[in-house]
Amino acid sequence: MSIPASSRGSGIGSPGGTVVVTWYWQCVEDVGPGWRLFTHVVDSRDRARRNQDKVGAIRQHFQPEHWRPGTFVEDPIEISLPKGWTSSEVNLRVGLWKDRERMKPRTGPIDDENRVKGPAIRVSGRE
Repeated sequence: MSIPASSRGSGIGSPGGTVVVTWYWQCVEDVGPGWRLFTHVVDSRDRARRNQDKVGAIRQHFQPEHWRPGTFVEDPIEISLPKGWTSSEVNLRVGLWKDRERMKPRTGPIDDENRVKGPAIRVSGRE
């Protein structure tokens, strides 16, 4: 699994607003049954703030266990920021999980929790 091929976001968010991010995934080999996508929203200090694992049509209807080698998937998700969001950034972390295991990413900037570091989105009014 290539996690992700690329990502695209609006670049600026605001407390109480939403940001749309589109992940582009490429399947390079079968992952087997039970593997699911996750997206975690963390603040500028890398503290977990929101779990977006079930947001978006791909996560509800076409998880990686159904992908075959050569499959490209466009995965748009809408991230809602709480009105009380205080951090200057929204940082995204993505990957695959199954039960209590996370698949170790092969490429990209990776954190110590087997998550690919996605884009940082600036939050207006929190600079």
